[in-house]
Amino acid sequence: MYVVQEETQKETQKETQAETRGTKAHKIAQNRTKTHG
Repeated sequence: MYVVQEETQKETQKETQAETRGTKAHKIAQNRTKTHG
């Protein structure tokens, strides 16, 4: 039971990190557009 819970937490962390990375990439893309635009 505990092991399953731990695995779920790891998956959730991965998803959160992926979201954060995606948000950062999106912001960088926006900044690039502003700079070149």
